[in-house]
Amino acid sequence: MIKNRQTTFSCIVVLVFGLFLFYTGTDGFTAYTAETARVTKLVEEQPQFPEVSFEDSESDLFNI
Repeated sequence: MIKNRQTTFSCIVVLVFGLFLFYTGTDGFTAYTAETARVTKLVEEQPQFPEVSFEDSESDLFNI
């Protein structure tokens, strides 16, 4: 009877720890790959791009 309780308790602890580890590793079950995590972060925190200007071979300036 005691051995059965220890086994059940051990299984519950392992399952809870595994779920916690999986939750933190996948950003709350939203990103299962590194690429998805990168894209999700870019959507949430849209980076600011600097203003740039280009000059072509005819010395015309193009501002973007």
